[in-house]
Amino acid sequence: MLTTLLFTCYRVLKVVGLTLLGLLLAIWLFSPLFFHWGAQPYLNKHGIEISPESTVRINPFLGKLSVDGLAFDKQQRQVLRLDEFELDIKLSSLFKQQITVERLVINGLEVELDFDQQMQLKQAVGLDLALLNTGTQPTKPDVAAAPKVNPLAVLGDWHFIIEPSVIRNSYIRANQADKALKLGLDMTQIYKVALTKKRANYHIGLDWRLGRSEIGLDAKLQADLVAGQAKINNSLSVYEFNLADFTPWLSPFQAQLPAEQYALITSLQGKLKLALNSQVEVTKLFSTQPEIKLLLKDNSLQLDEFSGQQQAQALGWQKFQFTAKQTELVVKQGKLANAKLAAKLVLNDLQASHPQLRSASFEQLVINDIAAAIQPDGNVTFNANSQLNTVEVQTSNGEQMRLDKLVLHHLGAQRAVAGDIKLDVNADLVGVIASRQLTEQVNIDTLSLQNVQTHLQTDKSLQLGLTPEVSSIVINNPQGELLSIEQLSLQRLNVNVSANQDVLLSAKHFRLDTLQALTPILESISAPQKKLVDADKLQQEASGLSELGTPMLDTPMLDKPMMQVPTITLSAIDVALSQGQIASVDLGELAVNGFQTNLILTPDKQLQHVVRLMPQLQATKSKPAEANPKQPESSSETQADPHTPQANEQDMTLRLAGITLTAPGIIAFQDNSVKPAFQQEYQITQLQVGPINNQQPQTATPLTLMVKNPPFTSVSAKGEFTPFLAKPNVNLTAKVRELELPALSSYIQGALGHEIKTGQFDLDVKLTAKQGKLDGGADVGLRGLALSVANKPNASKSKDVISMPLNLAVGVIKDSDDKIDLSLPISGTTDSPSVDGISSFVKILAKKAIVRAGKKALIETLVPYSNVVTVVMMAGDEVFKLRFNDLIYAAGQTELDQQQKVFADNFVNVLRKKDDAQLKVCAIGTPTDIPAANSKPTEDEIEQIKKVSQQRQQVFKNYVVEQGIASSRLLLCTPELETEKDAKPRLVFKS
Repeated sequence: MLTTLLFTCYRVLKVVGLTLLGLLLAIWLFSPLFFHWGAQPYLNKHGIEISPESTVRINPFLGKLSVDGLAFDKQQRQVLRLDEFELDIKLSSLFKQQITVERLVINGLEVELDFDQQMQLKQAVGLDLALLNTGTQPTKPDVAAAPKVNPLAVLGDWHFIIEPSVIRNSYIRANQADKALKLGLDMTQIYKVALTKKRANYHIGLDWRLGRSEIGLDAKLQADLVAGQAKINNSLSVYEFNLADFTPWLSPFQAQLPAEQYALITSLQGKLKLALNSQVEVTKLFSTQPEIKLLLKDNSLQLDEFSGQQQAQALGWQKFQFTAKQTELVVKQGKLANAKLAAKLVLNDLQASHPQLRSASFEQLVINDIAAAIQPDGNVTFNANSQLNTVEVQTSNGEQMRLDKLVLHHLGAQRAVAGDIKLDVNADLVGVIASRQLTEQVNIDTLSLQNVQTHLQTDKSLQLGLTPEVSSIVINNPQGELLSIEQLSLQRLNVNVSANQDVLLSAKHFRLDTLQALTPILESISAPQKKLVDADKLQQEASGLSELGTPMLDTPMLDKPMMQVPTITLSAIDVALSQGQIASVDLGELAVNGFQTNLILTPDKQLQHVVRLMPQLQATKSKPAEANPKQPESSSETQADPHTPQANEQDMTLRLAGITLTAPGIIAFQDNSVKPAFQQEYQITQLQVGPINNQQPQTATPLTLMVKNPPFTSVSAKGEFTPFLAKPNVNLTAKVRELELPALSSYIQGALGHEIKTGQFDLDVKLTAKQGKLDGGADVGLRGLALSVANKPNASKSKDVISMPLNLAVGVIKDSDDKIDLSLPISGTTDSPSVDGISSFVKILAKKAIVRAGKKALIETLVPYSNVVTVVMMAGDEVFKLRFNDLIYAAGQTELDQQQKVFADNFVNVLRKKDDAQLKVCAIGTPTDIPAANSKPTEDEIEQIKKVSQQRQQVFKNYVVEQGIASSRLLLCTPELETEKDAKPRLVFKS
């Protein structure tokens, strides 16, 4: 029985074995035919034909599947090709519950994918997806609700292993209409794959091509599925990713966007390079909210030669490079819990255009030391420093802007979880140029913003603090410089904006150096680079005197700025705004360290600098005001309260600690509306005003003023006033000393037909006002006043009887010392003052008397100085008077030679002995004083001759004053001209 049983089993096993062997042999031998018979009917539904040369063979003895020359054709187009495929499975490992792929080779794989107009996949390797998706679609499970499980649990106790394998010389091509994009799988290497239900590991490498670009990837995975932990290391590189290859593929995607919001991109070019090294650590792998930590090191993104166009807009740059040294991201409970970034950005040669923005460009943008972080507590911080070079912007309406350099030494930002935002900045803007329609242009050498601190709170209130400093601001137009400032700085500027938009602005120590306003430029310029005036030089010129004490008016005034100020400082600034209106202005001490002003009036009484540099103002003159309709007369019972401010409502608070002039200021004035033109310099040596407070209108504001007209004229004023009362209070004392009257001839000769030959003017004013009512007086003193008929070259010899009435009137009120003294009372109100001088004239006429004595003593005293003075008997008088000899000059000579200095020394000795003597120094010029002048000089030549004569008498007076003679004893006449053949240039002295 046992033998029979064993034999039966043997026969059964033999039959089964032979049958199995036969089946395996059949599979091995006939598998190519089985593939064609089984696949072709199905592929016929899709219109696909299998190439007859296609071979698919299964070797069950070796566990090997091989494919050779597989090809699918559809409508005379090859949609799939596989030159070589080999899969070897280690059969012996199956007994160990292990599936081991010993060898996997794919070579020459070509796949065609077809997309429709909406970029939906329509066919894959010729298979029509619409046919594949027919029938009822299964209901998708609720993925969010389903718990996450280990996907490799299906392996049970089995192991899946892939030994080193390769995919090479393959590609996948995407087609859409007439467009095609090819993904080349040059080399895909599988170094190791090991999967179990407890662990997963893989290591693969890719070398692919997309269009003309190259893509490389090295990826590793180590996962502990039991602990729910995984670690992934990837190294991705993209080289020469050309955007132009993908421009045709943009239109299908853009066609799905709203046309009114998104314009089509018509052109896109650029070369992209990417290097990405990442490390990902995942914990709680199968929970609904896994924890993820991403670490990136030494990564870079580079996009060069980029250009893009969207209808009328364009953007492009030469080089863009972003380098991230280290990036770290942590995700917990589905939220970004922590993030850190350390990076650098470089962008070169950017250019952009827009319908409203004609063009914009910059040479280079570099952002260094980028450090950004999201802290575990939710706070966000950002720090960096950057530099932006050569920015140029042009708008369609002709505005232009250029910036040579923007340097952010430090940029720090912080956002708290509560919503507060803080920003810290230290920045410099270098070489700023802005212009408008090729007219006005603004140049700034450097704008420095230091210690900028901004705090935006959750209630929308804002706190801003910074220390600004500006170097060399120049605003110009083709006619010249409108304004230039060498330096402007603030020690600290703070701005606080409340939640209801109220603004508080405060600053400490405002300083402005070397200000110049309205500087004409004679030659035509395109980009003025006018050098600013040296502050030290302007300080030296503030005296307004040469070595001899004459006004420095050699340079034409029009070639100088209208205003120059070396330094302006303001100790504090506090400004408050409420509801968009200024509520208060509090200013500290304003100090002006000297200034020089050049004011030139044109013949029609306009400022020459304004007319020349700002001609557009000529076209915007205000029209004559229309006659006001008759207003009802106000009741006489209604009177203004004298203690109320001038304005009906004092909405704005104004406080100023004071104004102080710390160095002399010069006002050079030239009036071309009169003939001859009036030209003088005035030197303000002292000015103090303040404090000023409109909230205390009854508190008086002190005023101190001292002015000089070099070399001897002076004006002083001291007092106090209440500027904010409707009827102000005033207490003022003023003095004018040695005002030379000949300089004012231009203003009286037109009205009176006379010019002032000699004369000095003194004035003493004492004035008070209480509640607007004036009370005071003015003492006027005139010395040596003499008039002559105007517009006569030889006016000293005129016999015109028309001059007699005015000269006679002046002579009547003179006293014996050739003086006129008047006392003029001042009364009325501040709105309508009144000066009464008739009684003073009557008193002078009543007390006029002549006292003469000392004839013999006079002669004996003056004999040693006969070269200077002679004693003569005056006709019609019984007294002796002095007559000084003339001082002769060579043609064009202005300085004193040695012989003339001897004359001047004796002249001084005579005046010392006659300490009550007062003389007029009159200069006579001739045509020989200037080159090329004829016997009948022109008006311009006459003015030149008179300037030479004026300099002679001024030099002589300076010399005498330096010897100790009071300047008030020498009166300067208006220079005269003699055209006779034998006339000589000279100084004439008159008593």
